[in-house]
Amino acid sequence: MNVFITGCESGIGQNLTKRILKDGHSVFACHFKDISEEETRLFKKKYQDKIHFNQLDVTQRGEVDRAVLDALEAMKTIDVLINVAGISYFSSPLTTTDLEWKNTFDVNVNGYFYLTRSLLPVLINSPSAQIINMSSIWGTRGNKDMYAYSVSKYAVQGMTDGLREYCKPLGIKVTSLILDKVDTSFRELMEGHINISNEQKKKMLAASDVADTVSYLLKTSRNALASSIVLDAALWR
Repeated sequence: MNVFITGCESGIGQNLTKRILKDGHSVFACHFKDISEEETRLFKKKYQDKIHFNQLDVTQRGEVDRAVLDALEAMKTIDVLINVAGISYFSSPLTTTDLEWKNTFDVNVNGYFYLTRSLLPVLINSPSAQIINMSSIWGTRGNKDMYAYSVSKYAVQGMTDGLREYCKPLGIKVTSLILDKVDTSFRELMEGHINISNEQKKKMLAASDVADTVSYLLKTSRNALASSIVLDAALWR
């Protein structure tokens, strides 16, 4: 399969890219921040024409449309969209600034929407079409300290639910992957505001846990739809 992924420069997106390539699929890996020439060279050396990198700001509709065209030129078809790119601020309903609110929704909600809308006409033609949206437990229960992020993930949940109903008759599977605490740079953001013990860090989800779950989803039969999966950090206390 040919897989289009965002947020591939680090954390979950980077682990997904590696796992999906390892599984034998091709990846169009979109990243906002720069990826070093050395890292690109190593990927190309190992995976050759199965990996394609593209710098993308998901908040810009024009860039999104161009990225989809570039992906089609590189891979000819696209079977799977995985929306990963996201941002968060540690702020309350009172302290969240206008800019923080706007940035959060531009990336976490509008970015998902722009890519989905741009890729739907392509995915319709794939017999293996899937859309996987990364969501959060904070999109199922409120969080007063990461307020804008929490609200944006509620929006992702609603977006994904509505999209799933639209896509069922089209043969496109849509899944919301609802994540608990994952040990990525997101954890580093949290540590700037709350204490996380070394023992707690050991009990967080790893980005590889998310990659394993997506790998499973890509192997499910056409008749098996995982509408949503909650991936808990089960031992966290």
